[in-house]
Amino acid sequence: MKLRQPTDFLILEELEEKGRNVATNLAHHTGKSRKNVNTRLPLLEDYGLVQKIGPLSSLVCTRLRG
Repeated sequence: MKLRQPTDFLILEELEEKGRNVATNLAHHTGKSRKNVNTRLPLLEDYGLVQKIGPLSSLVCTRLRG
């Protein structure tokens, strides 16, 4: 597993602190672009660290796995 710092850790910290969230909010809270967050979320899901739990209308919610 290869997490790319700091984006992966920022995403995971935000999800741990706030719970489930969408990429737009994660981007805002981490200071990263939505595109960057949307690129990293599927990889974090592949590693078994996050789980998609949406869709919520047209948005996909993500949460920490576990």
